[in-house]
Amino acid sequence: MEPTLVLVERTLAWLRTRNIVAGIANAKHSAWGAQASNPRGSRLAEFAAVASLIPINDSAFITTYENKYSMSWIDVTLATSSVVAAGRSWRVRGDVTYSEHLYDEVAIGLNTATRNKQLAQYAREQLPETLSWEPWFDRVTGAQLQSADTLELFVTQFYHLFDADRRKHLRPAHGTRRGNSWRTSELAQERKCVNAM
Repeated sequence: MEPTLVLVERTLAWLRTRNIVAGIANAKHSAWGAQASNPRGSRLAEFAAVASLIPINDSAFITTYENKYSMSWIDVTLATSSVVAAGRSWRVRGDVTYSEHLYDEVAIGLNTATRNKQLAQYAREQLPETLSWEPWFDRVTGAQLQSADTLELFVTQFYHLFDADRRKHLRPAHGTRRGNSWRTSELAQERKCVNAM
């Protein structure tokens, strides 16, 4: 696995663009859906953290690998933060593959509809309170963060909650108001004098 990770690291440093790294890694880790980590998963999670790659697997979908003895998310998709910011979706397709691995489908650049949107002042003020009512916060409040894996899972789940709530409250952004070009400073002064009478 190490030679592949070195090659990916060099390629990412050379490209410096939006990147998606995906493959059959046979790596189990809680950051992308597996219940228990294996050494390959721990090493890949460590590599992803150092390389600033974010797992975009979604454990809400069916597993990427399944046979009669086990099932897991061992096919991993990682992306740079610019891909995540541009909007993405990830899902496992149920097509027949004639393999124990299923097809993963990734789409990027989905935020074009939300590019000209922003949170209203009220929504920004209410966001912390809204998030605090999530049942997830009750489960993690007072949790002992025993490992880096637990912390990573905590941060990933928080990001998903935050992003979902933020998207729900986005509103169209209004351009800057330039005012009326016919309103000059002289006219403003004249209006001020008239209003003072």
